[in-house]
Amino acid sequence: MDSVYEGQLAVDYGSLLDTYGTSRNDTFACQCASGWFGLVYAALGILNSYKKHRDQKIIVVQIKEKFGKLRIYCGGTNAFSEIALEIIEMVSGHVCECCGAEGELANDRGWLNVRCGEHHLTTSIQSVEASKLMMLAHGRKLASVILDIVCQFGVQSAAWARLPATALGGLTPAEVLSTESGCDKVMVLLSRLNDSVLD
Repeated sequence: MDSVYEGQLAVDYGSLLDTYGTSRNDTFACQCASGWFGLVYAALGILNSYKKHRDQKIIVVQIKEKFGKLRIYCGGTNAFSEIALEIIEMVSGHVCECCGAEGELANDRGWLNVRCGEHHLTTSIQSVEASKLMMLAHGRKLASVILDIVCQFGVQSAAWARLPATALGGLTPAEVLSTESGCDKVMVLLSRLNDSVLD
């Protein structure tokens, strides 16, 4: 990930990041391209929320791409924060690692990666110019939606995020959450589900 994006993560969530043994001026290094900045920002926002409100001692030791998806390794989490990270990982399978646009998980000569139509031939994880503000907005909204999902469905949250929903055009919430407008659609669905339970 580009150092500008890593710097933003360090400013906003530095207390979560384990900088032990890093070589870049004690800056935490993400081993993925900048297109996933919004997803990483969302994940750290969720972990920070759990850390503050649940008095957890969470420390993130590694953020990387593995088998084409975003993996975040940390200590001190509970079942609910782990479920939230699992949903982030599912969503990463639908977000281009290069630019943050909607993408698809593909096998390129044995290597799994997520690319949009524009970057489907890009084999390097070098990031293209991606909009930091756009990814920040998506990351903040995504964190809020995932926290709502976990609050509403608890330990069944990840299973719910994998189920195709008629209200989402037959797509799964994990697929739809790959965009900011998709986050809005899932929020509407959650609201409708919540209202029907309360009625």
